[in-house]
Amino acid sequence: EVRRELHNLLHALKGNIRVVCRLRPAGLAGAGLFNQESGNSAEIYRTFDGGRALELSGLSGTGLREVQLKSNSKDGKESRLATPHKLNGGGPPPGSRWTFSFDKVFEPASSQAEVFAEVAPLCQSALDGYKVVIFAYGQTGSGKTHTMLGDVSSDVESRVLSGRGSSRKARRTDNGVAPEGSKASSEVDAGAGVIPRALGLLFQKAEEAKTAGWAFEFEASLLEVYNEELRDLLPDSTGPAPPTSGLALQHGLKGDVTVTGLTSHAVHSQSDATTLLAKATAARTTAKTSCNEHSSRSHSICVLRVSGFHQESGERVRGCLSLVDLAGSERIKESGVSGARLKEAQSINKSLSALGDVIAALAAKEKHIPFRNSKLTSLLQPSLGGASKALMVVNVAADPSNWNESLCSLRFAQKVSGVSRDRNK
Repeated sequence: EVRRELHNLLHALKGNIRVVCRLRPAGLAGAGLFNQESGNSAEIYRTFDGGRALELSGLSGTGLREVQLKSNSKDGKESRLATPHKLNGGGPPPGSRWTFSFDKVFEPASSQAEVFAEVAPLCQSALDGYKVVIFAYGQTGSGKTHTMLGDVSSDVESRVLSGRGSSRKARRTDNGVAPEGSKASSEVDAGAGVIPRALGLLFQKAEEAKTAGWAFEFEASLLEVYNEELRDLLPDSTGPAPPTSGLALQHGLKGDVTVTGLTSHAVHSQSDATTLLAKATAARTTAKTSCNEHSSRSHSICVLRVSGFHQESGERVRGCLSLVDLAGSERIKESGVSGARLKEAQSINKSLSALGDVIAALAAKEKHIPFRNSKLTSLLQPSLGGASKALMVVNVAADPSNWNESLCSLRFAQKVSGVSRDRNK
């Protein structure tokens, strides 16, 4: 109880919606125009430590462009963390400069573990009975899916794609103990992103809580918002299956949102969760565009519902952790899409615009918040309002010629960090 109160106080002091920034790791595959190894997408970032402010600037009179990261350390030292770079008709105007402050700025060399260390305390709040959402935002090819999902184990992925699924079907037990032979370890690969690490952490903490008399059970659902349609990515817990549509949103009187028809799966271990996650990832809608070889064409949402019971006191807690990998905003002219891909891009941009309207209304403390303007914002309503906790990871692409898209993402992220919500609602 003391740990819970202290964590809630710390979160309140840091802000209702926390925002961290991640500069796209160098050398990531599959980013199309954003991953060329020569020309204007060469590495322009250097390692830094303790950065909490990001400055984007154009160097006056040189035809060069730089990105700087400032460290708000006590000694007041500033680190220039980028090298000048030739522009091929791109980059900020000479002499321009924009500075942004966030809870944390991660350099291109930052590891998945370092990023998750900033996110981990928030994940644990789901065990305390809170609604928690963590979402990645940014332009297409900026590294959102790498941050949220990371590298999927090749062994698990091969089992999923071959149709063998998990070695045993996930099932609920009366005492909440994982079935014999299951892997209860929270170990994850070094390349694993926020989602698999968050799931592993919760299983680890639930195991530790047994010594204090707590028993926890978990249920997972994974869905995507594709062209304003809700699709279940896990219609069956075994074997590959196409996503199912026909799901519907049901709004409660207290702002709760339920997805009718969405399948829930009992999970008892990191192994269960990883298998389900890999299967859902294989079912998610992706396509190649000029900007991204593996562009996500939908918003993906992993929902983990938590139920806890303390035998001695009779106390019960119910929490929910939503992990969201948003599709990236894209300029249709640059992505070169047409036909079905064009419709997808328009739908993505429209839903992200609706999210921007919600954030603007929250920041302005307006009485009416337009959550119902899109399926995405409707789903996020319980986690963006009231006594909930939220963290956004804004991902920034490295390519200088796309600095204007990065600037838009950073401005949006700055607006999100300024949102203050009434926790008593």
